[in-house]
Amino acid sequence: MTRITYNLTVNADGTLTIKVGRHVEVIELAYKERGQIFEDVKWRLVSKDAYVNDQVLTSDLYELIWRQT
Repeated sequence: MTRITYNLTVNADGTLTIKVGRHVEVIELAYKERGQIFEDVKWRLVSKDAYVNDQVLTSDLYELIWRQT
């Protein structure tokens, strides 16, 4: 089984870039609550076959987005 990795990047314009392999998607962070962002990111990863543990994704998002606020 191949391990699929992902990369999350917060951009200066208030968006989040989700990169899975060669696939890149951008989502808007403004006006979204934490739960909405989590679900949006989770299902975009799942749609690209990058299944991630909920605790790992929560930790990644916390370190990237919410720790600074």
